[in-house]
Amino acid sequence: MRQHPRRSSILRASRPAGFVVALACSFLIVGCGGGDSGGNDTTPVSSANALIQKATCASGDHVETGIQGQIPMADISAGFKGFNCNLQTVATKQTSTPYGYLSQFAMMHDRNGHVCGYVGTAIGGAGTTIFDLTDPANPVETGILTTSGMLNPGEGLRTHEGRGLLVAAYYNNYQTTNDANHGFDVYDAGTDCRHPQLLASTVNIPFSTAGYSPWVGQAPYPSTDRVLGHEGAISPDGMTYYISDIVHGVYFAMDISDPTAPKLVSQWQNPGYVHTTVTNAQAAAHGLSISDDGNAGYMTTESYDHDTPDGLLPTTADWGNGFLILDTSEVQARKPDARMKLVGSATFKDGAAEQMTIPVKIAGKSYVITVGESGAGSAIANNGLAHACAAGAPPYSMPRIYDVTNPAAPILVRKVLLETNNSAAQPDVCTSLKPNFDAGAANFNSHMCSVDDRDNATTLTCSYWQSGIRVFDIRDPVNVKEIAYYSPPAAGAGKAPQLCAALPFLDAEHGTLFSSCADVGVLALKFNPAVWPFPMSQTPLGHQL
Repeated sequence: MRQHPRRSSILRASRPAGFVVALACSFLIVGCGGGDSGGNDTTPVSSANALIQKATCASGDHVETGIQGQIPMADISAGFKGFNCNLQTVATKQTSTPYGYLSQFAMMHDRNGHVCGYVGTAIGGAGTTIFDLTDPANPVETGILTTSGMLNPGEGLRTHEGRGLLVAAYYNNYQTTNDANHGFDVYDAGTDCRHPQLLASTVNIPFSTAGYSPWVGQAPYPSTDRVLGHEGAISPDGMTYYISDIVHGVYFAMDISDPTAPKLVSQWQNPGYVHTTVTNAQAAAHGLSISDDGNAGYMTTESYDHDTPDGLLPTTADWGNGFLILDTSEVQARKPDARMKLVGSATFKDGAAEQMTIPVKIAGKSYVITVGESGAGSAIANNGLAHACAAGAPPYSMPRIYDVTNPAAPILVRKVLLETNNSAAQPDVCTSLKPNFDAGAANFNSHMCSVDDRDNATTLTCSYWQSGIRVFDIRDPVNVKEIAYYSPPAAGAGKAPQLCAALPFLDAEHGTLFSSCADVGVLALKFNPAVWPFPMSQTPLGHQL
């Protein structure tokens, strides 16, 4: 089976010649050809496109030696010892099983006072490792889940603390008939998070493919196929798990109100997931989030690799990367034959592989934070990073904050722009990055983010592939400030650090942050108390995604 295009340039794997990811704008209701400024792809330099304020680090911190977000090649050659700013390591603990390079992290506070972390592989199929984090200074591995969904849960590994559920679908990038790849699991983790109890496990969630087209060159789908997992999210009430099936370009709504008998209640295909012999167009389904009332979904639409001679995203072809806003009220109400409906969208051409969204309120106003995992230089095999720099486009991805007061027309408020992405305003940035490009050791993209409290967000924290875990003050979304960062040490001299790809989670009560990174495993970090939490910061259970 061929590698899904989303991962091919990250893995530096070969792709079929001429593969181009695109979104046919005629399918979108709003924001078509949209761009970052409400319909203008050439957003002028403004406050939305300015660098964010850099963190002021404490005495004794090991601060970045290069530009913001970079690990210079000199540090790698000498044996990278890590960077930290206003975050100190409490503990790290590697998994007993191989740590997949895209391993995910989820957390649970159970009803008996235990705190647990779950590290689930995305590529490698080693299972989901359970850690007791009740004492952050002493992480204890308590087990490994290897049922079909948890064997390789990847980016869809999620918990719901209100209902005490741990849920995942097997992570896939390609069409397959292998039973295990169709796995979907629901566990009770609320009773004792250290030892979750299986409630449901299936490898057979059938759905109709009527009207759906496969990738170019692949056999037609059977009339009834089985759901494949990749990304996912649980609705705030804990009654629905949404599966993002990147292979079919479809979002599936699974009713988990009875966690022992999950059932499919709705499906919706990204309307840009189409193919023509001219453009080989595709806009895949990726990460998502659901509104507090369950009536709106914020689904990413990810465009990715482009086999153009210069490795850049096309500037004239119709394509889309960003997020779609869906009406999910019929799913929430469990109407018979429930349907999801497109309401609005925001797409842009200076980023790719949009990863996930978070709906938040800041000072009472509604926003969506969206984050991608690739910049304009997505086609690494075609030297896309260097070409992005030459074109004045951001080589790496970043979080973006959109005002969604009017869901039919989201408005860009701010790009959370590090110096590694500032090639348009500061061409010398690319000179600094060139040794990383030449060594093939540069992947300073953002990946996954969370907030302290999505109903009153003050703080955003994100994992970056090789720029570590970074924390931002978003109390004023126009003037975002970085306040802390942590980049783990590499596994040896001359080695570039492996990825920090997992979700990070904040704990305002104890001033800590939990996540996992490939070279160190699960980790607990402690904030400089003069920096965070803010007086108004809270981290209520289950309100961070």
